[in-house]
Amino acid sequence: MKNLLVFLFCFVVLIVITSKPAVGIVPTVFNESESTETPTPENTLFIFGPDGELVYIAQAATKEFVVLDGREGVKYDGIVAGSLGFNSDGKLFYIARSAAQEFVVLGGKEEIKYDRIIADSLVLSPNGKLTYLAQKAGKEFVVSGGKAGKGYDQVSIGSDPVVVEKGETNILGSIILICALILLVVGIAILTIRLSRR
Repeated sequence: MKNLLVFLFCFVVLIVITSKPAVGIVPTVFNESESTETPTPENTLFIFGPDGELVYIAQAATKEFVVLDGREGVKYDGIVAGSLGFNSDGKLFYIARSAAQEFVVLGGKEEIKYDRIIADSLVLSPNGKLTYLAQKAGKEFVVSGGKAGKGYDQVSIGSDPVVVEKGETNILGSIILICALILLVVGIAILTIRLSRR
């Protein structure tokens, strides 16, 4: 009987600790209050291409551009820090800014212009399409393969695991916690019945 109590106590503690949603996959909402960072010499990002070519953002006077293996690209008002990458075909992509609009440059070609593109949302789909979240005229769009989907007031996108705060819940953790509490109640009921029969 003492063993049963110890087991139930340890089981509940284990379930409560492991089901506490300290880290989980939660949607991240991007809104207009977030700012994009303009690269400076102090925060320039260096990456390497599939064939080892060095790629970075440079600035001359008031214009910024990408340098790919020593060759300077088109000069823009800005290049969004953290947006440099290569797609599955080895084409360089990044987010450029010109005349208060942002757009993806893929393989040297400018895609559709938006009011803002969320740099953290840039991902490659399993079939190699560059996909990202863009904002235009108060609407948010998921753009994949250069084609924008339907515009919404707000779009939530999945992100890397992030810390869950302020009452956000993890559904699986909640289910496990409920099951643990049910088992605890059943265990206490069985223990009470056994003790009353003695």
